[in-house]
Amino acid sequence: MSAKCCSLHQSSECSEMQKLSINTESLESLTKLTLAILVLRCLFLPQTDPQDWIRLRLLQDHVEERKDTKLQKLCQDVLVNYLRDIGLNRNQISDNEIHQVCGILDSNAFENKTLDGVESRAVFPLSAMVNSSCLPNMTHVTKKDRKIVFVASRDIQEGQELFICYTGTRWGNITRRKHLLFTKHFLCRCPRCLDPTECGTFISSIKCPDCEENIVQEAQSDSTECNMPWHCQKCRHEMEHKKVLAIETMIG
Repeated sequence: MSAKCCSLHQSSECSEMQKLSINTESLESLTKLTLAILVLRCLFLPQTDPQDWIRLRLLQDHVEERKDTKLQKLCQDVLVNYLRDIGLNRNQISDNEIHQVCGILDSNAFENKTLDGVESRAVFPLSAMVNSSCLPNMTHVTKKDRKIVFVASRDIQEGQELFICYTGTRWGNITRRKHLLFTKHFLCRCPRCLDPTECGTFISSIKCPDCEENIVQEAQSDSTECNMPWHCQKCRHEMEHKKVLAIETMIG
């Protein structure tokens, strides 16, 4: 193990990694390792950093909600099977423990991008406790020393709850709510998601073919399926939900 390698993480991680049959000779092997490396580092925490392991296990994993879903099957087929192939012992770390770590990462990890454009994911246990709103009052940045910093994005009153947005703030209602339901396992009911106009921004609206005003969908606060038709706010022209989805898909 090199001095540069050990400066990035604990040397005990390298010792654990060396016990596995990791192949880096092909692009396919490197791709699989890239997907699995963060999961592996987390699974080794009981040996490499027990305190961080305790902090990690305090976070929600949504294992029950993920059961028998496409997401769980994907993790099993891609990650769990790969980890078995490279020698991760089933008697030491069960499939369920791997799925728990995958759930924790999917629900709590932050996306990072370095100054030279390298993208990665990282877990900041305390920061992961911040709730989400599609009308956030904070944004976050990652510093060169790999610390996360939250910055107010608008005025915050004393005693007001702090929020970040778990999705892209420029995404439309349908995309945001589906993403949150799929990855975070909750249906967002923030003021923006419950407002057909998205607080007057009309980000999700479609131009009416009759009068060129905004076609919007009445929000469904308690439904996981947003299949209600869309109506023009002026002339009440109706458009089927599936047609709106097709238009969004074409636009990209």
